[in-house]
Amino acid sequence: MPMNTSTPLLRIVDKLNTVKLTRIQATVKLMGIDLMNVEQKFTKAIHGLIYKLLRASIR
Repeated sequence: MPMNTSTPLLRIVDKLNTVKLTRIQATVKLMGIDLMNVEQKFTKAIHGLIYKLLRASIR
């Protein structure tokens, strides 16, 4: 995956992890990124991890 694709995804996950974004805000940002089909599948996988794993606060 090219750096110009993975960097925004990782930036969103980092902001979520540092409590600068809520899960809903992160989901909206992830779905708003313009990606190719394969990259879109990766984004959906990241979204699934965010939704399932980050229900409890990471501290």
